[in-house]
Amino acid sequence: MNHLFQNQAFLLWLHVTVYGALTIGMGLNALTWGLGWSLLLACGLIAASTTDARKFIIPDWASLGLIVFGIAATAVLRPDSVAWHVLTAIAWFLALGVLSEIYLRWKGIDGLGLGDAKLMAAGGAWLGPYESPSVLLIASVAGIAILTGFRIVHGRLIDLRTQRLPFGVILSLSIWYIWLYGAPRLPGLT
Repeated sequence: MNHLFQNQAFLLWLHVTVYGALTIGMGLNALTWGLGWSLLLACGLIAASTTDARKFIIPDWASLGLIVFGIAATAVLRPDSVAWHVLTAIAWFLALGVLSEIYLRWKGIDGLGLGDAKLMAAGGAWLGPYESPSVLLIASVAGIAILTGFRIVHGRLIDLRTQRLPFGVILSLSIWYIWLYGAPRLPGLT
């Protein structure tokens, strides 16, 4: 299975299939208001995700490009929200960057890279302060589910000193999901 993740063509096919299925599941008509921006977001997320799956890095050009285009999309689609989206991007980068540094000093290993912090900042730029927390929640729950599944299948935990989980893959898919469907709403709350 690991060799499949090194095959760039397979990874690209897998990503396009999953992202396309989520998009079709939503109904293509709902995307027409921002189709060009949505395609740009999907391409950036797929580039970040496939690279993270293969090399455990998220290229700066992908995450920083997503931040710039996220602010541009906000300026076009929701001009009154630009300041909030910029502040959200900065806040996510700082929060995850500090968390990454604390974990590194505590455990002596990288638990969350700055690429993940930049990618989450991109999510903040595209989604803003109300939608972006759901990205981290969904990605964290999915990551825990994957690690739990690994433990069930292999009978042991992943040793993070020798094995890594490309969290950017999960973050990217979570950003796309929230872009398409919005943050989950609890019944009775607005």
